[in-house]
Amino acid sequence: MTPVLLLAVSIGAFAQPTVRTVAQPIPDQDRSLQFHLLDDSRLWIEGTTTVNAFSCDATTMSLSDAKASASEVRAKLDVPVDDLECGRAKMNHDLQEAMKSDQFPGIQFRLESTEVLGEPSWQDGGFPVAATGQLTVAGVQKRIQTEATAYSLDDGTYRVQGSLPIRMTDYNVTPPRVLRGLIRVRDDITVRFDLRVAETATH
Repeated sequence: MTPVLLLAVSIGAFAQPTVRTVAQPIPDQDRSLQFHLLDDSRLWIEGTTTVNAFSCDATTMSLSDAKASASEVRAKLDVPVDDLECGRAKMNHDLQEAMKSDQFPGIQFRLESTEVLGEPSWQDGGFPVAATGQLTVAGVQKRIQTEATAYSLDDGTYRVQGSLPIRMTDYNVTPPRVLRGLIRVRDDITVRFDLRVAETATH
């Protein structure tokens, strides 16, 4: 019995969405499972400016090539930059411009491996997990690792929650400035995710 998938992300995402991924013991060593993202999944970015805090939600995202077997786990999470909603049209535009969405329209996290870090919580049954993969933002790709908590739910689906702190300048993204530089976005942001996946039926 090998613990396998805990679907990450994200996060994309930026992480990862960093994404993250969900682990489950697989009794059949030759069996391969496939997963898809459910509609109530959420990924968002939190940050601060010199005057306030802000949050930008990913209104769309897609999960592809999400598979797990006893010997391999992989998945790819894509978030369109132009579909990040910050609540103000000006903020949306400034973020798209900073992230060069005309040249690099998507943020991508490609999952390479997962690891269960400990026993499930006695309070809610959540497993601490780590996900490692390649995060691409504004055309810059970096290998990252992020930690999350994964749950096996009563309805047969899986949920993974976590966050990934990143610096925009690590990806050659210049934090936006407005009002001729009087207000600026701080470099450090956090990508948070709450993703739910289900096994895809195969025939």
